[in-house]
Amino acid sequence: MTAEPLETAYTLLAEDRFAEALVQFDAALRLDPGDPVAASGRAMANIGLDRPDEAIADYAQVIELAPEDFNAYFARGRLLEDQGKLREAIADFKQVIGLEPDAKAAYLSRARAYRKLRQYSLAVRDYQAVIDRDPADARPHLEIGRINGRQGDIEAAVGNFADAVELDPTSADAFYNLGVATMRHGDTESAIFAYSEAIRLDPENASARLNRGSAYRANDQLDDALADYTRAIAMAPDDPRAFYNRGATHEDLDESEAALVDFRAVLASDADAKLKRRARKRIARLRE
Repeated sequence: MTAEPLETAYTLLAEDRFAEALVQFDAALRLDPGDPVAASGRAMANIGLDRPDEAIADYAQVIELAPEDFNAYFARGRLLEDQGKLREAIADFKQVIGLEPDAKAAYLSRARAYRKLRQYSLAVRDYQAVIDRDPADARPHLEIGRINGRQGDIEAAVGNFADAVELDPTSADAFYNLGVATMRHGDTESAIFAYSEAIRLDPENASARLNRGSAYRANDQLDDALADYTRAIAMAPDDPRAFYNRGATHEDLDESEAALVDFRAVLASDADAKLKRRARKRIARLRE
């Protein structure tokens, strides 16, 4: 063993002194090229220095020296996933699961990689494996809900997100997604409640304000809708959707001048062509 440089290297690593740690890990490996602990530490130093290719090579060395080290497979898989090498990442996560069948993080990571590849049935299989191992974990319910929503099964998505918020009532993300799904399902009251909870948990969530405004408008609560759109604009002034929606709400209230101001703001923004076309049509109608 190469205790002295290795101990120094890990001390430096713990202090985020990555370049100095790397020098010490190199010294340790020169003394003992077959030490997987030193190779693993060098990988972590390279990650700290934003050198993912070098870290991937280090983890390959760890795996060669210690093929039962599932942590090395997992760490390399995460780096490969970050580089968009999803099939290679999946192969590493598979190795982790083979070595440690109850490794929730590996199932979650492999599911995420499958989802990015749009292999949704395989992603759901892995998320279900997490649920089987830990029924109290809200994350797989949330992710399955996103998949169901993307595939158009809104009723199933509502159920998934409802399960997620029941398991983790502190998750603004889960409540936000529940709001999206219930709104798509036509349940405006439930959408308003879900978005309100998302806002309570994350007051700076401009998208939740924007979407709750749309739910209020669909529910004919126009003053509440205006308040949410105005707050969304204050929080995200570069989002033209809030200007358009507030303009439409002013139009609902026969407040033509205020509506024109908002629709013109859409035209002056970097909104896409479709939204600008809709704004022009509304301006033309208001001028008739």
